[in-house]
Amino acid sequence: MKREAETEASELRTTHEGTLAKLEEARHQIKAVEAEKEIIAEGRQKQEESFRIREQALEKEIASANQARANAEQEAAYKAASTAKDVEGRLQELEDDIQRLEGERHSLAAEAKRNLEEVRATSDAKIKGLQEQIAEMEASLEEM
Repeated sequence: MKREAETEASELRTTHEGTLAKLEEARHQIKAVEAEKEIIAEGRQKQEESFRIREQALEKEIASANQARANAEQEAAYKAASTAKDVEGRLQELEDDIQRLEGERHSLAAEAKRNLEEVRATSDAKIKGLQEQIAEMEASLEEM
């Protein structure tokens, strides 16, 4: 009877040690998953910042082109008849530049929005999958 009790105690220790090892492994996996979530969030943040910087640069170009247009309009007022055609041509070029830059800005904004939505969807899906893994691991731990 003593031997049976020792055998049973040994089996219980072995089971307990195995459970502890599984618990430790699950904790490591949870930490790895949480680290991956953080990396995904940082990547998303960097991409959003990159899009903001690009949009600000285009806005500065547009402001500069608008200022150049205003300067050209002032110059046109002073040079009246003899240079009117030259100034009008320059104004048209500036208008064309402004239109082009605004089109680029709108395209960039649309592209940035699409890319950001893709990044969000992808990272949200990854995070959801990781959260499901964590939940499964926690459920497995509770069963132990």
